[in-house]
Amino acid sequence: LKRIATDVYNNGLAWLYVYIDNTGQLQFKKLNAIEMIPVWKDNEHEKLDYAIRVYKVEKYNKGK
Repeated sequence: LKRIATDVYNNGLAWLYVYIDNTGQLQFKKLNAIEMIPVWKDNEHEKLDYAIRVYKVEKYNKGK
């Protein structure tokens, strides 16, 4: 919760992904606020339509 509050303070928004894992346990994952692009349904930013996550992936090629 402290890291989420820090993201809100620094970025204006914070992202918490809530899910049920394979064993049925409730889990939480903090997403990097800089990686997220929210798309809102309304101008007041109260209803989220969807979010896009943009992040870099390093690809390793064997022997290169």
